[in-house]
Amino acid sequence: DFCMFVEIECKAILGYSKTRWLSPSVERILKLFPALKSYFLSLDKVPLIFKTFFSNSCAELWLNFIRSQAATCHQHVLNIEGQNILAVEVFNEIKQLKNNLMRKKPNKFIPLSIRMLIRQLEYDGLVQESDILTVIESFYSTSEQYLTSWTYHFEELEIMEFITLKKIPNWSEIEKVVKFISNKGFFNPNNDTALFDQFMLTLQYVTQEKIDEWNLEKKYSDQRWVCIFKYFKEKDIQCDKMIIIVEYVLCLAGSNASTERVFSHITKIWTKEKTHLNVSTLKVLVINFDYTCLEFYELLKKNNLLIKKNYI
Repeated sequence: DFCMFVEIECKAILGYSKTRWLSPSVERILKLFPALKSYFLSLDKVPLIFKTFFSNSCAELWLNFIRSQAATCHQHVLNIEGQNILAVEVFNEIKQLKNNLMRKKPNKFIPLSIRMLIRQLEYDGLVQESDILTVIESFYSTSEQYLTSWTYHFEELEIMEFITLKKIPNWSEIEKVVKFISNKGFFNPNNDTALFDQFMLTLQYVTQEKIDEWNLEKKYSDQRWVCIFKYFKEKDIQCDKMIIIVEYVLCLAGSNASTERVFSHITKIWTKEKTHLNVSTLKVLVINFDYTCLEFYELLKKNNLLIKKNYI
């Protein structure tokens, strides 16, 4: 009824969502904002937080600002939660996001749609543009400080950026990693001469043309190194020292998102019905099971009653 009253298309409000889905959630609220405002302000008894929010002339403006910032973060979050993300790639994503925020601050960047809202509110005498800009600049500074505080431990990974093979690596980059890994006790610094020779051979394969080819194919970092070591194997080239360096960096996972996905899949499969087996039943099934897989399969095929029960 309230959507019809304000002449907007009726849409279902999205349910509870995690932070990474904040952008589409805010998007939906904005589409229904006139109806939601009309509804909550028409109630005799309304929670104070809703009454205060919808009575605020800047409410829609700040929702639009949140949407724009959430959209900026959203793609970085998706990349960080990727299947094959490395720790050094997470560092790069965070660095890009921080740089994005800090470039916006001195330029006082505001999306055009929000700037138009500010001008309309200022024209109506409800706000001062300078006050809004002060809050937005503070937001950019606070966001950058927050990211720095919670991600400082990634900074030492900057020296490992060579592993992505987005550009041709150089020996000085490898040397820094060797020093880092040697201090951790995972590489013997006396082997650096052999490592240097193997690295130089690596550069014979890793040309700019090869990197452009990988970029075009969107190969993950680990897949690029697989190509290199396959080449070494085919040419019977020693690469044991180079492998130590690469393995160490590649084993530093960027996030546990891929592991969490396993649990998500399990919850879809492991339903309440499938957890009703008690220990004694399970023992009978496991211990007294004398069929091979093929025999059990044939047995099930012939048991029409059992098949019927499972399909009902």
